[in-house]
Amino acid sequence: MTFVNCDHRSNAPMSLVLSLHKNQGGSGRHKCVVCAYQEGVKFGGTSNAGAFIAFLDQRKIVPPVSVLEKYNIELPACIRGNFAPTQMLKGLPVDQSQPGRHRCAVCAYVAGVRHGLQLRTEEAKATGIADAQRDIDTERRAQGIPVDDAPDSEGARRLALHARYERSAKNRAHALEIHGRRCLACGFSFDDAYGEDLAQGFIEVHHNESLAKGGERQVDPGKDLSPLCANCHRMAHRRKDRILTVEEIKARVAKQRGA
Repeated sequence: MTFVNCDHRSNAPMSLVLSLHKNQGGSGRHKCVVCAYQEGVKFGGTSNAGAFIAFLDQRKIVPPVSVLEKYNIELPACIRGNFAPTQMLKGLPVDQSQPGRHRCAVCAYVAGVRHGLQLRTEEAKATGIADAQRDIDTERRAQGIPVDDAPDSEGARRLALHARYERSAKNRAHALEIHGRRCLACGFSFDDAYGEDLAQGFIEVHHNESLAKGGERQVDPGKDLSPLCANCHRMAHRRKDRILTVEEIKARVAKQRGA
């Protein structure tokens, strides 16, 4: 991908800059679209970016006064219906150089916000999978299973193990997004008991049906996986003839607490 570098130490994809509508109206007149794009990327990495884009995507709806005031936006929007913070536009350096000459700084800002939001989403997803793999390793250590049991040399066995763990991490991350990180049987939270600095959201994930049955299969994280604390997880697998359900463990805990 080719990038445009402006005189203000910012850069933006060349294809994006060339695709921007030519617009010289409002506070973005004669402003540097490359810098506008970078300002958008910065804002796209914040927690407010999703709501901002949601309003933009509803083209026929004028943003409410609260949104306009929050982002310091003045209407009307640019010719393509995009809008951007007025003070940000006013603070951009003037730039009339090619290829961004006479291009719309508002559109450049919005494109940057979308890109920044995409990067933030991808990073959060990658972090969630990495955290899930870390928790899987913790469970394996507690069970006395070596964490790194793949051979040092390259080969089919190592690659197969990597693929298996990766799928498990994804399923685990999705299950925790759905159910949360508190034990579904007893309500225990590692964060509450040991502090977030140590626990870091740790919780074990229980397969409601043993993986030993039926071989490899598709897993529905919402239906097939349940977060359990270490104690409840061990009790679910305590019997040799079958695995206790989460509801059975939950009922036993309630009965003992009420005894």
